[in-house]
Amino acid sequence: MSVANIEKESCGLTPRDVTNSGLFKEEHNFKEEFSVSSLCVACGQLCLGPSLKCTKCSFVIHKGCKDTFYLKCSGKEDPINFPEPTFSKKNLKNGQHSFRKVGSTFAYTCSVCHEGLISDRFKCSVCNMNVHKKCIKNIKTPCRPIASPQDDKDTHWFVQITKNHVGKTCVVCGETCTSAHFICAWCKLAVDGKCIEKLPSTCFLGRLRKFILPARLVMEKDDWYEALYEEEKEPMVFFINNKSGGHFGSEIFKHAIGLFNPAQVYNVLKGYERPFKFIKNYGSNFVAVICGGDGTVGWVMNELKKVNLKPKIFVIPLGTGNDMSISTGWGGGYDGEDIGVILPQVYDASVQDMDRWQVCVEGQEQPIHIFNNYFSIGLDAAIALAFHTKRNANPEKFTSRFTNKLQYIMCSTPMIVSDNKLYKFIHVKVDGREIELPKIEGLAIINLPTYGGGNKFWPPVSVAEMAFKFHDLHYNDGELELVGFSNAIHLGACVSGTGASKPIRIAQGKVIEIVIDEDIACQYDGEPYMQSKTTMTISLYEKVRFVVKNLFEVNSI
Repeated sequence: MSVANIEKESCGLTPRDVTNSGLFKEEHNFKEEFSVSSLCVACGQLCLGPSLKCTKCSFVIHKGCKDTFYLKCSGKEDPINFPEPTFSKKNLKNGQHSFRKVGSTFAYTCSVCHEGLISDRFKCSVCNMNVHKKCIKNIKTPCRPIASPQDDKDTHWFVQITKNHVGKTCVVCGETCTSAHFICAWCKLAVDGKCIEKLPSTCFLGRLRKFILPARLVMEKDDWYEALYEEEKEPMVFFINNKSGGHFGSEIFKHAIGLFNPAQVYNVLKGYERPFKFIKNYGSNFVAVICGGDGTVGWVMNELKKVNLKPKIFVIPLGTGNDMSISTGWGGGYDGEDIGVILPQVYDASVQDMDRWQVCVEGQEQPIHIFNNYFSIGLDAAIALAFHTKRNANPEKFTSRFTNKLQYIMCSTPMIVSDNKLYKFIHVKVDGREIELPKIEGLAIINLPTYGGGNKFWPPVSVAEMAFKFHDLHYNDGELELVGFSNAIHLGACVSGTGASKPIRIAQGKVIEIVIDEDIACQYDGEPYMQSKTTMTISLYEKVRFVVKNLFEVNSI
């Protein structure tokens, strides 16, 4: 599709726009020469016959490409000051390239020496520039800016891509792009050099524009960045656990700094001071994109609570269970999908409150644990503790969801012959009412409709069960559900989802009191530990806002 029908006053780059968009004009000292085998650096096509060659940098172009040639002259003695390129993705400075090695290919040409990238190709994660490793030190142009608060509009940032078999369409003329064309590092639109000055002067930032903070809305302050408030924006801030999901956490980080401003993307293992400093001017008016397992989600929400922030929460699931993502309609695991396709769905999503719960013990004023999914005592907690101990001893053996689940099954095998009569040494009250426990070895107190990776531990209530005052589970109704497991085989059948086995319904209520008569394994949201005898109380801690997939019914899973 071309843009021929757009109003003319909305199109056309001014000389200032050209300068602010990473383009350079009238820097070269061209002399005529006769070429028989050179490729035109401007369009990527063969130069055959009279052509132009720069006496400073030796670039060769067609005569007809002179007026639409925008690359900086590498021989000009007025270098631009910008930070030295890095191979790191974190803590990027303004204008700093971040390179990573990608697959070798004959299709691409180096943006520095303009020779084919045959043996190696290094790509900037932010602006998508392709170069040889040896050419990185010779780069003359900065990366897409992180902060440029002096700008009065969102400008494009163009990077020339030279590639055979392009497959891109010029957004201006609607024709297939030439081998050498430009792509905006913000909106990702492709345009030929001959059409570039007809492009709309303001960059629309792509499909995720509401969630992206362009350089115009970011300023450098002290040793980091600060987002400038604009009412139309609801920025996404990424909290990524790089150790979750095998390599997927790191991969999402690379893609996110290319789609968004790098100042919007953080590794939670490096702390929270910088992301909170960056987004402070937006208060709670942002979307926290949490990339990790359920444990990471809880960790980030705890840190948000400490600084009184209540943003919308969106989860990209990288853990083993991922029940928070399942319960909000986003699926049970991330397998490398394009986040540029996933994230626009947030536009149409709804926002619902989700309950969070606190565990308090006698003699301590502050809660000892906060949980979102579940709190369990006995059988499944003991299995989780064995799994946790094994994983800490050999982390290299736990690199995928499938492997983790297999190891979990192996840890549960010894429990089949155990004789853990949990019902004899814990005593439970729900909303002040004594509960007579059935003969169980494990007790789970659940907040979400699924447990352990999508298993329905509280399926829809039947009419007969309603007569006994049971009702369907809702994660925002201020109540918890109590279920039990008679033994390891029963638990295994419930977790595997095979057969008709379901946990034993015990009770529902707002405040749970538990007296524990001897030391016992407990766990909260996948974090197991040994609990000494005590009296504990579980009650509502707070409500948080979760992004729920459009048309997704919580009780439909």
